[in-house]
Formats: sequence, C-alpha cells, structure tokens
Amino acid sequence: MTEKEETIQKLKTFGKRRHRQSAFIDVDLDIYQKYVDLCINELITEIERNDSPGRKKNILKKYLSYIRKMQIGETVEREYVCMEFYDLSQIVSIDVGFYVNKTLYGSFLAILSFDIP
Repeated sequence: MTEKEETIQKLKTFGKRRHRQSAFIDVDLDIYQKYVDLCINELITEIERNDSPGRKKNILKKYLSYIRKMQIGETVEREYVCMEFYDLSQIVSIDVGFYVNKTLYGSFLAILSFDIP
C-alpha cells in the first residue's frame, strides 16, 4: 500500500467516527458532523488528484473557520473540536497549529502563542 493509499485509508477510518450529542452541550452535532465529513471528503479528493500541501492546508483552514463561526461557548467542546482538526492535519501531514490555536483561543492569543524566531 502506498503512502497516498494509507493516508486515504486513515481519513476514511477517521470519518467513520461518530459523535454523541452527550459530548456536546451547545453544539449542533449534525452541523459539526457535516463539516467534518465534508472536510474529509475534500481532503481525500485533493490527495487523489494532486496531493498539494497548500491546497490541503487551505481545506483545513476553511473548515476551521466554519467551526469558529459556530461560536462554541464551552472550552471543553472547543478543545475537543480543535483536537479533531489537529488529528486530521497530522493524518495529511500539514501543520495548522496556528489556525487550531486561533480557533481555540482567538486571534490575539494565537498570535501571542506563535513562536517568533
């Protein structure tokens, strides 16, 4: 199995995970699951076509911005959602740590947490 096929298989396995409403207090589970599924499908399509790192990063950033717009109030829920997207980014070997922090903490604190050389 090639690396590309392994990545696609990992994404498909990740996509089979389903969340229980009890894990979320103020999140519409159907909308959240839809965003995760759409993100995974776009990543799989990109890997099958080009496997462009820039395009994969843009896909993850796009869905993280959708998640930000959901205005998840509970910190535990935001952390859970951000870890899910971080896990997705690790599967496709893309660094989106800044954008995950931005979703979790907001723009100001994400900038403060960014390491400046």
